[in-house]
Amino acid sequence: MATEKAMMVVSTKARPEKQQAYNIWYDEHISLLFAFGGMERVSRNLYTLPLGDSGGNSPEYLTIYELKNKADIEVFFNSPQMEQAKKQFEEKWDGLGDVLWSGWYEPVKILERGPLIAPKRYMEIVGSGPKTGQDAAYLNYYTDHFTRMFAYNGIKNISYSRQLQKLAQNNKSPEYITIYDFESKEARETFYQHQIFIEAGKDWKEIGQPVMDLQWAACYDSVKILER
Repeated sequence: MATEKAMMVVSTKARPEKQQAYNIWYDEHISLLFAFGGMERVSRNLYTLPLGDSGGNSPEYLTIYELKNKADIEVFFNSPQMEQAKKQFEEKWDGLGDVLWSGWYEPVKILERGPLIAPKRYMEIVGSGPKTGQDAAYLNYYTDHFTRMFAYNGIKNISYSRQLQKLAQNNKSPEYITIYDFESKEARETFYQHQIFIEAGKDWKEIGQPVMDLQWAACYDSVKILER
């Protein structure tokens, strides 16, 4: 029986004058957490291009921690690796930036052409949810939407995940996160001129907008990846 995976997504913003120190700190931070044996992959990703009307709402940095097994969430939080990371946060984080939101997510649907092992990730990441009273219509529309997007051969994987647990009070983490992994930067750029994307834009206006709360969407490039 296959295990159910889970991912922790953390949204942060660096102080402009502290970018270098922020990046040094964060690379050390994810290395501490990646030492947990149940961690499959950690990727630290930088916002590079807003998409659509809500693109400007996209977080500057998104760090994605992927656990092999959802059942290990509590073990991870109580691990020596987490204790080390908390200590590092308490001692060195102050003044480098802000944590905007964070949460755990579990997959709803994954489409994949192969493993994500690569030195660099070129992604589109979308934060969304249903408009009030439109849960079923939203899920029907959006599942169909990204499934059709997958017909574009330049997309390597698509993962669509729902929020499992918020990690901060007054948390503004989106209910659903979709990650489109492209084969290359060029494949991503070409996608936005492709007929598949153009046709999807028409459906968005007619079907998607009435039912979907599109909170933000943007292109992200990985800054650092750790994986087993």
